[in-house]
Amino acid sequence: LLQTKPLVLLDGDDDTRLFHRSGTRLRRYGWQPFPIRSGRCLYLKREWQGEDSNSSRCRVVPASFSIPAEKIRSVHLEGKEQRFASHCVDPEVSRACGLHTSYAFASEEAYYDDLAASRFAVTTKRGGWDCLRHYEIVAAGAVPCVRQLEGKPAACAPHGLQVGVNCVSYQSWSDLRQQMEALDADPAGYQQLLEASREWVLQHTTTASATRLLEAVSLS
Repeated sequence: LLQTKPLVLLDGDDDTRLFHRSGTRLRRYGWQPFPIRSGRCLYLKREWQGEDSNSSRCRVVPASFSIPAEKIRSVHLEGKEQRFASHCVDPEVSRACGLHTSYAFASEEAYYDDLAASRFAVTTKRGGWDCLRHYEIVAAGAVPCVRQLEGKPAACAPHGLQVGVNCVSYQSWSDLRQQMEALDADPAGYQQLLEASREWVLQHTTTASATRLLEAVSLS
């Protein structure tokens, strides 16, 4: 493809590699050269690890999931009747707390209601570091507990989650339990986490993400 106008590519693949080298593309199409012959290309990439992108002939910009603003609920400490959300994607924590690892709700609303009734909800790296569950947890009004978040490359989404500021990071169930007990004894500390997490998700609405995309395009 010989470009006569700037081109924007949006890559939402969980693969950390750019699409022309990704496992997804290789499985579907086999090896083919990257079809861009000009440097006038802006490449928005999820799961980007921050590698040098000179060989791609594109300017790579990190991208992430986002969530519609109407999904974001007001933060209320009242009504939080359970420590953890019922659905838990970490098998170790699920076994220890008797939670469900499979989806256990008849509707999306029931899922969000359960999150809203919880002080914390567990999330982990899935197909990649960025996943919609991080945003769903915070939008519903629970504090996200992300397993081994410190292992995430800085360039990779979710962007802006800061351990001890707007989320909890843990290494094991034992570590998480100790942190929960400390926060149970520190209501003000939990309130700060909860409010900071809501400020974080407000920066990752679909509108906010689209605005950043357009700003990146205007600078390309």
